[in-house]
Amino acid sequence: MNRTCRECGRYLPSLASQRRGIGPKCAKKRRDRIAAGFSKQQVTEARDMLRHKQVKQIRRNVYQVKSYLTARTACNCLGGLYRPVEGSCKHQLAVRLLEVAGGTR
Repeated sequence: MNRTCRECGRYLPSLASQRRGIGPKCAKKRRDRIAAGFSKQQVTEARDMLRHKQVKQIRRNVYQVKSYLTARTACNCLGGLYRPVEGSCKHQLAVRLLEVAGGTR
């Protein structure tokens, strides 16, 4: 557990922030940077998936998002298969946002 933010080095008074290792302002900035390469619709759908708890960790770095297997850089949905560019589908975005929020241990 870190008592300082790994992004800016400031003291983290909240226990939840200390567990994540990043403060709320720095986490928001990081989420905004991650979402910059995606369309507004993809960002909205990824946040909805997280809100409805449709992202489950199966193994280390492997997640089940709805009915698809997804990692940070790959997904077996049609968007991930036919456009195999990193960050090409909303499922990958949901996984990245979950990792920034501290959902992985």
